[in-house]
Amino acid sequence: MKAHAAVLLLLVGPLLAACTGNAGVRTNTGPGAGDTVIAVPATGGMLGDRLRRSLSQRGWSLLRYAPEALERSRDYARLAAQARYRLTLTARRIGNCGSEMPSYIYNTALIANENGHVALALTGADCLDSVAARFESELARRRITPPETAAAD
Repeated sequence: MKAHAAVLLLLVGPLLAACTGNAGVRTNTGPGAGDTVIAVPATGGMLGDRLRRSLSQRGWSLLRYAPEALERSRDYARLAAQARYRLTLTARRIGNCGSEMPSYIYNTALIANENGHVALALTGADCLDSVAARFESELARRRITPPETAAAD
């Protein structure tokens, strides 16, 4: 019985030690390389373009990704090392608004890559400008902004 316990300790011990390490702890040394980056889908048509522009105008750096490839690989850890958040977007054009502006039925989310927390989720059907305004309003309301970089001395 003691032999089994010793073997179990040898196998499980390193795993427990890895879990108690400080790999996930960040010190307050300023933003890391991926902290100011949002991974955005390379797809999404006009609506995707507007959401990407909104993020870029707020100071986020954008990293394009292929949603289908990420879904197949499930390599969220690698993406987390490159970008703080990932934007997901499914949208289908459903017509036009009065001024020939496209309208969409959509579902979008901004997900923290480190832990999978959904920082923002929106769904609905509306005109392009209204969807973009709602997205921008929620970013502001939830204070989703890139961290400030250290000021030069």
